[in-house]
Amino acid sequence: MELRLAQEAKVLAASGYDSVLALRRFPGFQAWAQHLRASQMQVRVYEPPLFLEHWAWRRWSLLRARLTGAWRLRQLRPDLVHVAFCWTSYGASIVWLARQCRLPAVISVHNAFPLEPFSTWQRPLLQEAFRSVKGVYAVSSSAMRHFLDLYRDMLAPQTRLAVIPNGVDTDTFIVSPERKVLARRQLGLPPDALVLGCVARLSAQKRPQALLALFASLAVQFPQLYLVLVGTGPLEAMLRLQVQQARLQERVVFAGFQQRVELLMPAFDLHVLLSKNEGFGIATIEAMACGVPAVGTDVPGTHDILHDSAGGLLLPLDDEHAACALVAKLLMDAPRRARMGRLAREETVQRYSMSRLERQLRQFYAGLV
Repeated sequence: MELRLAQEAKVLAASGYDSVLALRRFPGFQAWAQHLRASQMQVRVYEPPLFLEHWAWRRWSLLRARLTGAWRLRQLRPDLVHVAFCWTSYGASIVWLARQCRLPAVISVHNAFPLEPFSTWQRPLLQEAFRSVKGVYAVSSSAMRHFLDLYRDMLAPQTRLAVIPNGVDTDTFIVSPERKVLARRQLGLPPDALVLGCVARLSAQKRPQALLALFASLAVQFPQLYLVLVGTGPLEAMLRLQVQQARLQERVVFAGFQQRVELLMPAFDLHVLLSKNEGFGIATIEAMACGVPAVGTDVPGTHDILHDSAGGLLLPLDDEHAACALVAKLLMDAPRRARMGRLAREETVQRYSMSRLERQLRQFYAGLV
């Protein structure tokens, strides 16, 4: 999500709109912010009180939001507030604050939401907040459907709606045999290894433990198979223990956080993402842009990318044996993988290039600012 917001800020800047990225702190925020500031982007911390969930002090938080959250938002001097709407409490609280400041708002939807009814505390606040919303876009059709199932009756009839997928810089993420050799050397992998890779946060949503189980099942059949996990997260210690217990330390690489994943992805033979849900897997299209076939669970977000893709493969979410058999079949067929890699690259250029993203964003914002 943060990557998408940074991309959007650059697009708007090129179109003559100044942007300020104002976010809550997250792991790695300082390094991320410094990287963006080095390219002349404005990054601020904005952490208003959250009051939409049933916190014990929600009424006190609502009062604080009226007094301090709105004041801090005005200090940014926006003409329009873009809210990355990923969960009720944070996203909707800022939409509500935009309404208090009489500022128009745009919502971008980056994942699916639980279809749960709103309480008598939440509904009136949400209805008031959504009066400021002028446009909504989602990164996938499934994310838009989930959002509208929840919030359609709160949107004005004239609210602009669009589906604008994430983009990938196809000049940065490239097919490169040279990068493949260098990346494998950096990761300590044999040049002729078969490599499963995954660029994802090591969190429950991404199900890295399921990926380790899949790898352990395949490792017996494919003695030259390795697994590379790029990313950090709360499950890392547990995953390392799981690897030790399976005695696979020599064949699993924890690469940690990597600023330039485009230099590592060419090392992969397959990019595998076994998430239980996705808004839109940016890592999936980044791997495809590098000519790496993408494999992912058939869940909203990943389905939107791979259901009609010749460069990827969908796996059943709840059938480990079927998923393992599909991946094994692909690992045994090098010509098929090579063909999928070529088509994956072509698809990303056609569907997800930055020029396409820029054109869609300009059309969406036209007349809103």
